[in-house]
Amino acid sequence: MKVQPTALQGKDERETADANQKNRATNKPREDGRRRTTLPSKSIYSLFDNDGRLDVFGMRKLVYERGTHPIERKITWKFLFGVYPEKSTTEERKELDRQMASQYQWMKHSWKQRFPWAATMRTQCDFELSLAIQKHNEDQREMEAANPPTDTYSEVRNKAESMLLENKIIQSN
Repeated sequence: MKVQPTALQGKDERETADANQKNRATNKPREDGRRRTTLPSKSIYSLFDNDGRLDVFGMRKLVYERGTHPIERKITWKFLFGVYPEKSTTEERKELDRQMASQYQWMKHSWKQRFPWAATMRTQCDFELSLAIQKHNEDQREMEAANPPTDTYSEVRNKAESMLLENKIIQSN
């Protein structure tokens, strides 16, 4: 089943579909050993108009009827989850992707500034990361217990002494 790009697709979507089709034409295994698969005859990419606007109703119908093809999942999920507005053009989606990438980089940078010890950690999975964070928190608590801040310690001691004094005054009356 060969998918032919149509005039109804946006220019970038047609180019993507062409490139994907050329890459899959040989049906050779990839580096990871999996076989390439071809797009179904009715592709989500065929639902784009010349400006790159997607017929969202048609996409939802295709997804309901046959699911999503692995090649189509990235863009399909972005529309289904509302990342992309329903009537967005190709250019608007590109700009939105740039904004989200910039926001992600800003958040990542601020996270590294806030938690410099975690920025250099290397973990294989989320579970290892959570264990490392837990270990760090335990180490911090141990350090604080071993070296209590003098100001806080003296404030607590003074408050305790004043409470004892108030208690003695109340009892003597």
